[in-house]
Amino acid sequence: EEPAPLPTLDFDGVDTSTTISDWKEGVEQYRKYSQQELWEMLGLGNTHAIPFFQQKLDVHGTCQPWTEEGEHWLSTSPDAQPLRVKWHQLVGMIHLLDQALQGKPVLLMDEVGVGKTMQAVGLIALLTYFREFYVQSGHFPG
Repeated sequence: EEPAPLPTLDFDGVDTSTTISDWKEGVEQYRKYSQQELWEMLGLGNTHAIPFFQQKLDVHGTCQPWTEEGEHWLSTSPDAQPLRVKWHQLVGMIHLLDQALQGKPVLLMDEVGVGKTMQAVGLIALLTYFREFYVQSGHFPG
């Protein structure tokens, strides 16, 4: 059986004046902030850690961090490395959080391996942390 023909794309009426060079990062408002200031915005200036995230990681992939043995290895092994969130990842999470709290959509688009998954999971962790913090204290952190 022959496959169905592909539909014809019609670009008449589409504004093509915008080019990729016109695109912005979307986080320009955070450029002036240091990593410390970004952590403080989240109320995490003392910990520099995303709540509910592991604090250390196995860069060699020799342990399974979700097991008791893996947790023990991460807490005792000198080979376990601290999880360090990079500036651009932290800015991305803050922007995601800001957009989520305003009910606005956001799209993460960058190269492979830059940290989009970490940012998306970090958003969920931060929203959970903010909710728990608010329930306990009556205000948001930061």
